[in-house]
Amino acid sequence: MNTFKITASVMMSLVLAGCAGFSFNRLPNKFDGVEYRDLVELNVLSQWSETCASPELERMDYLGRILKTYSSGTLNDDVAEIYNEVSSLASELRARENPSETYCKLKRNNITEATNKAIEVFGGRSK
Repeated sequence: MNTFKITASVMMSLVLAGCAGFSFNRLPNKFDGVEYRDLVELNVLSQWSETCASPELERMDYLGRILKTYSSGTLNDDVAEIYNEVSSLASELRARENPSETYCKLKRNNITEATNKAIEVFGGRSK
């Protein structure tokens, strides 16, 4: 019986130690339709627009900042990291004075790729 108590104590300690190393902020948040809509709008703007018109760049930057600020309150490092990247790309594009067509297209492609990845991951949360 003594051996059983020792074995059970050791096993319980191992289980607890394993749980301590698990990061709960790596779990996906619940699906948020408003967040997802902003993400999709930013994706559509970056993907389908043909110009580098100031109103479009301002809207992209605005949406990126909303997502970044939103994610900072979710306590989810993965989401925050993705939205920080998206916001940074949109801000860089907007801050550029008289961006060339090539620069604009490249930045938009980068934003599209980042938002496509986010849509793929975050869209799965609705299931």
